Amino acid sequence: MTFDLVIRGGTVFDGGGWAGGGGPEEAVADVAVFEGCIARVGDGSSWKASREIDARDRVVSPGFIDIHGHSDVKLLVNPRCESKLLQGVTTEVGGNCGLSGGPVFGEATEHARERCKRLGMKLDWSDMDSFLKKLEEMPRGINFVPLVGLGNIRGCIVGYAQREATGGELARMKHVLGDELAAGAWGLSSGLIYPPGCFASVGEITELVRVAAGSGGLYTTHMRNEGDRLVEAVEETLAVGRDTGVRVQISHLKAGGKKNWSKMDGVLALIREERERGTDVWCDRYPYLAGYSSLDMMLPSWVYDGGREEELKRLRDRGTRRRITWELGRMYREPGDWDEVMVASVKSEENKRLEGKRLGEVAALMKSDPASALLDLLVEEELHVGAVYFSMTGENLHKVLSQEFCLVGSDSSVYASRSIDGFPHPRAFGTFPRVLGKFVREEAVLELGAALSRMTGLVARRIGIPDRGRIQPGQRADLVVFDPASVADTASYEDPTGQPRGIDVVVVNGTVSVDAGELTGQLAGVVLRRA
Repeated sequence: MTFDLVIRGGTVFDGGGWAGGGGPEEAVADVAVFEGCIARVGDGSSWKASREIDARDRVVSPGFIDIHGHSDVKLLVNPRCESKLLQGVTTEVGGNCGLSGGPVFGEATEHARERCKRLGMKLDWSDMDSFLKKLEEMPRGINFVPLVGLGNIRGCIVGYAQREATGGELARMKHVLGDELAAGAWGLSSGLIYPPGCFASVGEITELVRVAAGSGGLYTTHMRNEGDRLVEAVEETLAVGRDTGVRVQISHLKAGGKKNWSKMDGVLALIREERERGTDVWCDRYPYLAGYSSLDMMLPSWVYDGGREEELKRLRDRGTRRRITWELGRMYREPGDWDEVMVASVKSEENKRLEGKRLGEVAALMKSDPASALLDLLVEEELHVGAVYFSMTGENLHKVLSQEFCLVGSDSSVYASRSIDGFPHPRAFGTFPRVLGKFVREEAVLELGAALSRMTGLVARRIGIPDRGRIQPGQRADLVVFDPASVADTASYEDPTGQPRGIDVVVVNGTVSVDAGELTGQLAGVVLRRA
């Protein structure tokens, strides 16, 4: 028998689970691939192959599974998936933070159409099934695991008003959620800091989560608050898990703002106690001290009521602006608060000069005060401003990453290596090599086996994917070959598309997609629908 591919002489980590008592099995071995699957693992000195890869002095790992991604619609315009493949990601869980490819109807249609227009494409689907079919019609670099977003469902049925859902609306939301789960979504996500998810009550969320739990789905949540009311947000999340029995995944667990850093020990204790009671709750984290979101996330939530056009009307109204400015002054009291936010992307050429500048610098360039500059910029750009938020501490990052219930996620969509729009967060290109280089090799926050488990086998088990995340015969051949002595991220906030070092080979469904650290152009990813 001649195999399609044999990877020879590497230190193979099989991706098995790790629970604080030692890493997964590792051994120097050969790995044979045939027809997209792992065929054999062991001494392959007698094996023949169409292609061989020398992995001596290298680690051979299952392909990295990004449990928190945001590619979704962007996969249709960037199927090459450069930023993911170059760092070893072979599978992404998308649809996080309440925003997914489907459903799209009702009031949500205009929001989705506007986003598609910005990406240079046409909106021509209406639900999860038709969105996934569109993805399935074209090749893509990575595998895609869809979640369905609470924001989508609420936007479709309730709209963008700051109000409770009626009984009839809630019943319809539950029905739509059931349909989207049946179409192949692996669970429900919420983004409770963004409209319209921020308008959902805990009762509404609990009822929807029951539907996901009933089908065995996962519930991932960008909690209602990650700063001043972090503890209350965690308590709400844990209560939802306790009341529904769902598997809870707390997205990008962090404490934003210096005055809140001391809360992390208490938050981790709450999670551990809840786990001891039997609630299935985990978290994920990206290995950086800054987050990325829309700039209007800085505004009070009441400003979002009614949707995008209503928000812009408030920002243009002189009287309402005074109220917003007053509230911003209470929220950001210290002069340095404004310099913790960097403008990352704008859509107009006129304001490109502001990309990469902190809000204090932006205000000086606009000859204004920071609050007024913030509101003026949002109006000029019609809300389409991305921002990087420098609000976290390294001590807490170490604490979160070292928890046995913490997985690794980038919180990023796919990006191209060139022709980039603005300044994406460096996590887009650097998350996984950064964990392996900085937090394993340099700082020893994690052992190598533990880190790899949090990126591979544990993630597959957490989601419920049976045939990925391990290096065992019968598993799909998603593989990464990397140099543990040199693997590192090079992306920075100033140069966010820097290509990782030390990721030599990436194999997706048996196809070599990265070779000698460079893309081969082979697009072998598939859409993974939940059966």
